[in-house]
Amino acid sequence: MLATRNAHKAEELSRLLGPGGPRVASLSEFPEFPETVEDRDTLAGNASKKAVEAARACGTWALADDSGLFVDALGGAPGVFSARWAGPACSYADNCAKLEREMTGKTARAASFRTVLALSDPSGAVELVEGRLDGTIGTAPRGTNGFGYDPLFVLPDGRALAELAADEKNAISHRGQALRAILPRLRALFAACLLLAPLAGRAEKTEPGQETVWDQIMAAQAMRGMRQGTSTSRRSATSSRSRRCAARWPPIPRTPPRTCCSASRSTGTARSTNRSARTGPPSASTRPARRPIF
Repeated sequence: MLATRNAHKAEELSRLLGPGGPRVASLSEFPEFPETVEDRDTLAGNASKKAVEAARACGTWALADDSGLFVDALGGAPGVFSARWAGPACSYADNCAKLEREMTGKTARAASFRTVLALSDPSGAVELVEGRLDGTIGTAPRGTNGFGYDPLFVLPDGRALAELAADEKNAISHRGQALRAILPRLRALFAACLLLAPLAGRAEKTEPGQETVWDQIMAAQAMRGMRQGTSTSRRSATSSRSRRCAARWPPIPRTPPRTCCSASRSTGTARSTNRSARTGPPSASTRPARRPIF
């Protein structure tokens, strides 16, 4: 989760993660999530607050940033107020116009863009990284790319930041530096989520009524994987038992059945033949005498 509704920031992070990386969800997809009040006096404070609130509300890891333009001749202004320097509902053009007015007649024009990224786990533990880009404030806006104060920020090579293509800007920008610094951590978290997903069904259960969307997704994936694994193991065990039985007790050849009548006839014939061979035909003396019939 990227704790911002700024589409430009979400696009920059997605580019750095690459096409095979995890999908970046921003707060613009969750309109019911309230806007975080950025009332801290440092970039680190505001970034941490946004990340922690989003992580606790969504029940997952959240990444937030706070960036600012720090101009030496203005005592570090606009600093943490860079996004709303010209007023609560100001636009990028309004902020640039105010910067031009404030810098009128000033010869010292050194400035720097700074970004602090805060990565928070669901419990609110925060990790911080920083990025910085040095330059000067130009006398007039140049370029049509980028956003914010990019048209007035001049690089050491003389080009305005808004004159760079997106990939070229990401390679040197303050936000790009911070994202590259935290990128290994994000990839490690993504890999850990893939490894732990099958274990979600055996993990300690969340209290009823407090399950997050992430809990439900992981539980469904785990149960689906367990069902598939169980059916596969059953088929494998059955097949293995059949092979063992066939090897131990080979099949007995089957003979055609004989009827009772044919068996009796053949048995009687054999007995008569054997008796005749041993004793010959019965003689008159051995025949039983007939009883007179009255």
